[in-house]
Amino acid sequence: MVAYHAFAIACAGEIVRPVLQPIPAQAAVVLPDSGGYESKQVKNVEFKGFVSIGSARSEVGGSYDEGRRAYTTYTSTVLEKVNFCDMVTADRIVARQSCIQAAEAAEGEEPRFNLVGTHFENLRIAGHHIDIVLDTETFHRHDTYSKLKAAYNARNLGGYLYGGELPREVDRYDYPALSALRRQQERYKAKNFSGVSQRYTLANHLRLEAPGLQSFGSIILVPDFGLVSLAELTVAPGQRKLSMLRLELGSPIEGNLAGATCGVGDGTDSTGPR
Repeated sequence: MVAYHAFAIACAGEIVRPVLQPIPAQAAVVLPDSGGYESKQVKNVEFKGFVSIGSARSEVGGSYDEGRRAYTTYTSTVLEKVNFCDMVTADRIVARQSCIQAAEAAEGEEPRFNLVGTHFENLRIAGHHIDIVLDTETFHRHDTYSKLKAAYNARNLGGYLYGGELPREVDRYDYPALSALRRQQERYKAKNFSGVSQRYTLANHLRLEAPGLQSFGSIILVPDFGLVSLAELTVAPGQRKLSMLRLELGSPIEGNLAGATCGVGDGTDSTGPR
């Protein structure tokens, strides 16, 4: 018997300054190990002006496909009319993943993953329109853990690392998260993708031209606000987790927010909701 694995969370986080404001998980669903279908929808979400969402819907499903003789799982979460702190807005954010696992898999055969349908609509950061088409195709070509590992070890995917190839100069920035990420990338390189989870992004090809903002691939630095991360993909053996929007706020507002997060896989690893 296969253990299905899927979850979706529309939004969650916490503001710690200037006022403590928890943001409980909105439209959160988890698929039972036995499969089936779960969904949840919320409307008119509002937290003291820090978070506003017109509507959010999450769903997960897992079942056996007789025709393909495979276990299939999918997850999606869709946010509409999103506003985080009046600095990050979007008409629509869609995170979607699917996983196919052969019922009679040959030795070494792995689950295959797909991100088709994942996208932003009218994303704006600090008032600037961020026009980007996410690179789902690269990860469709590398649809298993082994394919990604081989491409990474062949130095073909370094440009897709979350944060890109961060230079040492970021250590001088007044944003500790950037230097911590750079050191994490160095540790990943030392391990050579050996049995560990790896963070990539579908948005590192972003070339931002917006006065006052600075980008490190998919990570956008907004002065006196914080870091905005786009389309972060965590890959582990048998599982993938996608976080479409993540904010690490510094000052004058401090806290963290995440929007449109979903994960899917074979239930054997640890990239689940946390």
